[in-house]
Amino acid sequence: MAHQIAEIAGKNAIAYSSEYGTPWHTLGTKVDGLSTVEDILREASADYEVVAVPVSAQVEMKQTSGDTYTLTQQIHDRVCIGRYEEEYGRTTKFVPFEVRSDKYTILQNETAARLALAVASLDDDAKCVDVAGVLGEGERFFAYIPLGDIEIDALGVKDTLGLGMGVFTSHDGTSPLTIARSATRWVCNNTVSAGLSRAAREGNTWKVNHRKFLGEATMDELVETASSALGFVRDEKAIDGMRTRIHTLLALDGFKVNGKDLNPEEMLTLMVDSIFVGGRKEWGKLTDLQKENHAMRRSEMRARFQSERNAGGYGENAWSIWNTLVEWEDHADRKGASAKSRAMSAISDTSAGTKRKMTAMKILEDQVALQGV
Repeated sequence: MAHQIAEIAGKNAIAYSSEYGTPWHTLGTKVDGLSTVEDILREASADYEVVAVPVSAQVEMKQTSGDTYTLTQQIHDRVCIGRYEEEYGRTTKFVPFEVRSDKYTILQNETAARLALAVASLDDDAKCVDVAGVLGEGERFFAYIPLGDIEIDALGVKDTLGLGMGVFTSHDGTSPLTIARSATRWVCNNTVSAGLSRAAREGNTWKVNHRKFLGEATMDELVETASSALGFVRDEKAIDGMRTRIHTLLALDGFKVNGKDLNPEEMLTLMVDSIFVGGRKEWGKLTDLQKENHAMRRSEMRARFQSERNAGGYGENAWSIWNTLVEWEDHADRKGASAKSRAMSAISDTSAGTKRKMTAMKILEDQVALQGV
């Protein structure tokens, strides 16, 4: 399955806060509100201890008489990294992750999560974790921590943009400990991968290998370097910049295209035509069914534009146009589009939907520059 959520003792190994809703895959344990690290790891079955056990080879030996026997011999420079699985207080099996050098340094799930809290200047026992889970057989661990919202209050109607941080590590040597700033909520392999990929491109990740984490640097040194790399010291400045950008869009309520003045709803319609169809030449190539579908898309957009989430609450302006397009891309009930495909389109920065959002923002920002708002 694309989610790759591990199953431990018959249970899907993920837990999530009811405050932010049920993940697209609907798996795991829902908990009330945000959790401490200790509590959410327990609920997610992610509180197991990762261990290193000796590795042995069984070799078939032959005696001079022709008889054979099996010789078991320990391989001294190798260990198998894995976990023991327990059910009802009884150890039922050993789950291997990978054979590694006996110098391999184990980093427990709880330690990784608590470092993330320290980097964000959160108390060790703070109820602040939204999601925790493990992937594969338990060899990969992740957690997601919301870091607050930017609140936009226009005309008495409030809206929020979420900010957050994810932590990811592996126990099979495939990935270092990674902490990333991410607005994408991590709930499965796909969302973790998409969040890490986007954060890496934006320079919003910090990585450290297990050996350095546990042997060559103090916790204070790691927290300081991670906080600096991820820009937590610049949080308020970054948030102020986003607020300024949003309120600039709120202030833009008139548009000029090819010398013609347009009101916000006319601008929305022009943008929908341009982004989804193109010019008159492209329109002429559409089939009757495609034209009918586009007319329906226009109608849906106009209805969303007038809702309380947009022009009905924020006024008719560039922000309402932008929010209308984003809501339609993320939530419209399009034929053949599953909840999973819509979710993946929303978080992927290479999807057609994300590219259309970026095009829309570029059009609106060009209007801001043109009119000197």
